[in-house]
Amino acid sequence: MKLKGRRMAINTSDLEGLDYTVAPTWSNGTRNIQATPSVLVRPRDETEVARIVKFARRHRLPVRPVGGGYSWMPLVTTGGIIMDLQFLTGVVSVDLPNRRARVRAGTRLYDLNERLWDQGAAMIQLGAWAGQTIAGVVGTGTHGTSTTLGNIASFVRAVRMVNGEGEIVELVQGDADLEAVRVSMGLFGIMVEIELEVAPAYHLAQDGGFHPWEKAGELIFADAGNYRHLAALWAPHEKSFESVRFPAGPGLGDHFYLQRFYEPDPARTDQAVDRSYRVLSFASITQPLGEYIELEYGIPVERTEEAANATRTLLREEFPFFIGPMYNRFIAADSAYLSPFSDRDSATVSISSSPLFEFWPVFEAVHRLLVERFEARPHWGKINFFEGEDLEKAFPRYQDFVAARRRFDPDGVFLNEYGRANFV
Repeated sequence: MKLKGRRMAINTSDLEGLDYTVAPTWSNGTRNIQATPSVLVRPRDETEVARIVKFARRHRLPVRPVGGGYSWMPLVTTGGIIMDLQFLTGVVSVDLPNRRARVRAGTRLYDLNERLWDQGAAMIQLGAWAGQTIAGVVGTGTHGTSTTLGNIASFVRAVRMVNGEGEIVELVQGDADLEAVRVSMGLFGIMVEIELEVAPAYHLAQDGGFHPWEKAGELIFADAGNYRHLAALWAPHEKSFESVRFPAGPGLGDHFYLQRFYEPDPARTDQAVDRSYRVLSFASITQPLGEYIELEYGIPVERTEEAANATRTLLREEFPFFIGPMYNRFIAADSAYLSPFSDRDSATVSISSSPLFEFWPVFEAVHRLLVERFEARPHWGKINFFEGEDLEKAFPRYQDFVAARRRFDPDGVFLNEYGRANFV
């Protein structure tokens, strides 16, 4: 999947004073997605964001925002304007008594975590990676793992953004449109600031270990609610562990690595304790080394064990050569229209592969299995095969999302080819 977007003619004289590059080539981190925009612009404040959007609207040029480049889907590809938010960074304010932090949209999570900690605060939920921007993780529905905590977007309490008419608008908790905007992939506008609910700085403990799959029902699916966070990574072959940072030995094919995170217990000696964000952003342990690509779908939590067993059987019987691991996490329900976890407690089934491997048949087979049998919904930043009609079936508020998008962007300034195919 290398969708570039046809480069469009553009008169850059109207961009005088802005930081921009003409006719660049952009790619995501894995380089499976590339774009050839007419111009890549790096606004320094919300006024410049609004100026760029008005320019694009006037000249009928599509605009797509880019964050950390972690998505494997063609969310950014356009021949028009790519807007890089690398200068819209930093923590604007922290209100610890009210547990609020206001953050600029281009702030990377690794920087946000440190800045919050310095002011006595911490994120309540985090995913495995810390290199994404806060706008990116919010806009794609990125999540961590917990049966009682929602995805990162569920902790958004306000959004300041530039809509499709170049107007600066602010949505706060209680506004119905905030539920549409939370997980919106930049289709409503360019987020410039996000207000988050945070917690006082806290530590977490973790432990982990290898177990045969026969123990999965007992240790993963029956036990998930007993820990603040719990995740499991199953490997079909011993070689599977060679692609991740595990101290794995022989005989670990068809085993899973169980990770549990919880409040530190002074009486225990078998736990590792650290700042919460260092424990939660555990990519250094569980994520494949180097370049990789992933499919991840959310399913109803009550069907987690059945779906995991079915996926394991599919991989072992139909793709015995495939060594990519399967990863299971848990997420509480939220209310965002296009969240994979909207209005239902969920778990995720994900599989990953080297992009050099012929992974498409495997991913497509897992897609069919999870959609046809388990009411799957896609993670927007990861590989998925959902299209218009599929999306309407999967998301009860899909039409509400589309209607709200039209109000925020009546001229389709933020629509690229992918957006037009699925959200018009």
